[in-house]
Amino acid sequence: MKAELKKKKNNIFQEIADLEIQYKKEKREGMIRINDAEFEKIKDVKKLNEEMDFKVKETQANLLALNDEQL
Repeated sequence: MKAELKKKKNNIFQEIADLEIQYKKEKREGMIRINDAEFEKIKDVKKLNEEMDFKVKETQANLLALNDEQL
């Protein structure tokens, strides 16, 4: 009887240890996914800023060309 209880206790502790390992692994994977998503967001924002800068400069050049034609 005592051996059986000891075995159950050890099994429970092993299960707890396994769950803790699984939890830490999933937490780490979740952080990696979050970091990847943040990196993609930063990359997309940077690309959008570059595109908008180009469009602003293009529009500015077009407006300056119109002014030269009018003069």
